Amino acid sequence: SLVIPIVLYHGKEKWTFRNDLLHLFSLPDGRFSKYVPDFKYIFFDLSLYPDEAIKGAMINRVALLLLKHVFDPDFPEKLPAIFSLLRKLLEKETGIQYLETVIRYVFHTAEGINAVSLRKMVESALSKREGDVVMTLAEEIRNEGIQEGIQEGIQQGILQGLLEGIELGIGLKFGTRGVNLMPAIRQIKDPEKLKAIKEAVKIAKSISEMKEAISG
Repeated sequence: SLVIPIVLYHGKEKWTFRNDLLHLFSLPDGRFSKYVPDFKYIFFDLSLYPDEAIKGAMINRVALLLLKHVFDPDFPEKLPAIFSLLRKLLEKETGIQYLETVIRYVFHTAEGINAVSLRKMVESALSKREGDVVMTLAEEIRNEGIQEGIQEGIQQGILQGLLEGIELGIGLKFGTRGVNLMPAIRQIKDPEKLKAIKEAVKIAKSISEMKEAISG
């Protein structure tokens, strides 16, 4: 089947890349270029299209307008009009899910917008019911962030403890030559891999065996 690559761009900076994939590869020799897929792609820069030119299904229009304006300084002023497009979608069973998806995207991407201001925008464009959804969702996102922070803290604590144990053991057993391996070991973020290296410290008889355990 035919595959047509498309790039939909909505970044802050001007797009300056060529419209082929070959230039993204760093090849040791030009002779290798014939073995690299060299697709051209269709490029759409959303910033070049006026809002009224963005057509299609309602949810597609909402998504494209969000992508287009999310980095604009006046994004908060444009949000109510974007929310108003959701009015018909909210009549459907999945309407609230659409709204939740939009809210999550705004919270995680846009700057300078908090739950209170977002609620006011939604209430003015839609209704108080949807405004209540915003506040409920804001609390959920806050709790998710807290849990993610806790888990990340636990993970960091586990990694730090393993690294300290490895450094102590490898230093006692192999001296300076062992400690010199720590920069490479600190690059490892997988706890299971670090546990294996910690066990290797106990049984390894040489630095070469430790290097094998680190690279293995």
